[in-house]
Amino acid sequence: CMRLHGVPFGIYNLSIQGDMMVELVGMLKHFPIFDGARLFFFEPPKLTMHFQGVAEILNLGPLKSQMLKLISDALCDVMVLPNRKGIRLNHEADVFRITHPYPEGVLWLTVYSAEGLPAMDSHLISDRTSDPAVEVQCGALRFMSDTHASSLNPVFDFHVPILIGMAARQRVRIRLVDMYRGREELMGELHLPVALLSSWTT
Repeated sequence: CMRLHGVPFGIYNLSIQGDMMVELVGMLKHFPIFDGARLFFFEPPKLTMHFQGVAEILNLGPLKSQMLKLISDALCDVMVLPNRKGIRLNHEADVFRITHPYPEGVLWLTVYSAEGLPAMDSHLISDRTSDPAVEVQCGALRFMSDTHASSLNPVFDFHVPILIGMAARQRVRIRLVDMYRGREELMGELHLPVALLSSWTT
């Protein structure tokens, strides 16, 4: 905690919660035993933090959510699959090989349509309806479809290529959101293992 003109101000209890993998790369017959190590999360970790002192009121405001999003985005760019944080132990090793291994493959996913969606938006002179869009996320990769205005049975026909680093441990999250007047409201979501999706055929 710091002091601003004698008034306490600070952030405390910043925590990061998630499953992190540490992968040792390139076993050697001599010290340091491995060329390096990779550190990464399979999914964006859960972040929490609290303001204290004069800033404590910010715990209830939008600034806290925005700061957590900025931290989460920065973390995703560095060490959430397909991104990895590399540590080179052997100075003769290729650091690119440590941080950028070959992917297991690319999962092509299509979200085709939705039917019978709830009407989330009210209008003065017309029936209630929704403006749905679909978001697909896998690790640090996030894809958002176009918004389908005033539709309860949208046909998205939304195709996304997902780079897969570890199919046995990764999941795909599919979120359906209402985008009325710039406001994003969750309508429903689904989490599916990549191993299951890759076993489906069209």
